[in-house]
Amino acid sequence: MKIAIFYDLIYPHTLGGAEKRFRELAIRLARRGHQVHYYCGKFWVGPTTYLDQGVVTTGLTLPDSSTRAGLRTYAFVLRYAFHLLRVLRKENFDVVEFCNFPYLAPFLGATYLSLRRRPYCVTWLEYTGNYWNQVGGPAAVVGRLLEAGLLRLSRSTLSISRFTLNRLTKIGHSPTRSRVIEAGFSERRETATKGEGGMIYVGRLQPHKRVDLLLRAQSVLHQKGVKIVLTIVGKGPERSCLEALANELGLMGKVTFLHSLADEVLTETLARSSVLVLPSEREGLGMVVIEAMALGVPSVTVESEFNAAKEIVSRGGVGIVAQPDPNSLAAAIAEVLQNREEFSRNCLSASRQYEWVELSKQLEEFLKDVAGYR
Repeated sequence: MKIAIFYDLIYPHTLGGAEKRFRELAIRLARRGHQVHYYCGKFWVGPTTYLDQGVVTTGLTLPDSSTRAGLRTYAFVLRYAFHLLRVLRKENFDVVEFCNFPYLAPFLGATYLSLRRRPYCVTWLEYTGNYWNQVGGPAAVVGRLLEAGLLRLSRSTLSISRFTLNRLTKIGHSPTRSRVIEAGFSERRETATKGEGGMIYVGRLQPHKRVDLLLRAQSVLHQKGVKIVLTIVGKGPERSCLEALANELGLMGKVTFLHSLADEVLTETLARSSVLVLPSEREGLGMVVIEAMALGVPSVTVESEFNAAKEIVSRGGVGIVAQPDPNSLAAAIAEVLQNREEFSRNCLSASRQYEWVELSKQLEEFLKDVAGYR
């Protein structure tokens, strides 16, 4: 099949679980003999199109500085949507997969393909729903309308977590086809390390990720005599505010901020960690939890209506779901540290269900169904 994947972000030029999932599955579809095209923002220096392990990767528009820092601008979203439509008008694909973010591009693309009766599906990273109330302003109004419109156009729906599928089902979404295809891990260990590297956070530094909550929980632990260190891996607009907070809490020297790490180094850093902490109030999957699980590293996340990571953490006893306050989070971290060996065994056992090869077979089957292949 000739397959097109449209998502404006691309790993490893941008660092996030969603873009890593799209890339890993695209590579495995290409290995299975399909012609795969990935259209994203041009976050790299060099030719507009390059071949990435069999995947034809094309940058549709240059990102501005804010987008590179992890915060999409309206100008970037508009340019990406415009070039997406140009590709769809010019090229014919057996099937197209849209990521539901950013809403404008997939909405316009799905509308165009619907009018021409061409096969496509929409992969939902998360359903924002009532969270738009917290965003507020004109952007929230437009976002809510585009999300609702895209949902109506999503007759073939992929969800990256059962949590997201359940949220879509609760609002009455009943597509012709629907499937959950989660994410896999880069490396799996048969035995876990001792976990002497302290706590680790991996992800974007944005307000809804609540890394500030983690720093306050670390402060609580220090006050109780648990002098654990923290490594924060990621970039985003909150970096300077978080550094200032760490200094205010007297944690400088106990917190290390890293912009990014090569895959192999990140895997080793994660494997040495005692616990992964993901305090995000909004998460479509929390792929780093799966990565940590495969290395025998337990996770702590927080209870939130919009956090899909809590489903993975609570499934199989691979960590603890805390309340979103510093004391509760600190208590959960302390409990995981005290019982780390048991949690680690649970992680290695539960990780077997997250194999990229099997997930790519599921995706291939779904896309063939959407395209009308038998």
